[in-house]
Amino acid sequence: MQKKNTLRMKFKTAEDKNVSVSLSGCKGGVTAQDAEKAMDTMLANQIFTFGLAEKRGAAVTETTVTDLF
Repeated sequence: MQKKNTLRMKFKTAEDKNVSVSLSGCKGGVTAQDAEKAMDTMLANQIFTFGLAEKRGAAVTETTVTDLF
């Protein structure tokens, strides 16, 4: 059995649309400060073709994976 964490960051675009960016395999114990720093970096560098305008929220999802065979 394995546990996997995914950080999901929610943004609003320049066109007033909602968009999420998910990063799987994030370390356990990600804090709000960690997520905000990552989101601020994405906002500052505009690395996507759609323009990110503002942060809307973030969450870490923990999934348990059980290999059956």
